[in-house]
Amino acid sequence: MPFVRYISLLCVWWCASIPYAAWACSFVPKSLTKDQIAAEAQSAFERASLIVDGELVEPMAMDENGWGAVPAAYLRVIKTWKGKAASETIIVVYRSSCDVSLEEDGQKMRILLLGDGVYWADQGMNSALGGHQADFNAAIDRLVGNERPANFVSFPGAVVLPPVE
Repeated sequence: MPFVRYISLLCVWWCASIPYAAWACSFVPKSLTKDQIAAEAQSAFERASLIVDGELVEPMAMDENGWGAVPAAYLRVIKTWKGKAASETIIVVYRSSCDVSLEEDGQKMRILLLGDGVYWADQGMNSALGGHQADFNAAIDRLVGNERPANFVSFPGAVVLPPVE
């Protein structure tokens, strides 16, 4: 029996030692009806352990971390819509390419998070529905009972491009 336990632990160690950057995540754009978008939003709302309006006060340093380092951002909580934030400023980590990368300092957003104490933001839960972001956001806003402010980004972590002249 100890040999089986040793082999099992060795397999777990090996799987855990694979760099997180090796995991890939992709979303296929799809055409959805308003009812399907509402169902996606309802599912995301139910899965989220925390939904907040927040301001990014310390962005993730994606390229500055060494191998094995997990990029982390600090988000100042403006308003909590679901769950209980660990503190006024929470830590949001980037665990895989399926997570939202928060790199724009000062960005304000409504974001759906997973975790407890240390959080992460799954792209699918924050809508990777390709072309349906506004409808998804409106559905989430209806679920929390409040429309997000106009100065919030439509997708958390989105790079805001300068206006075209």
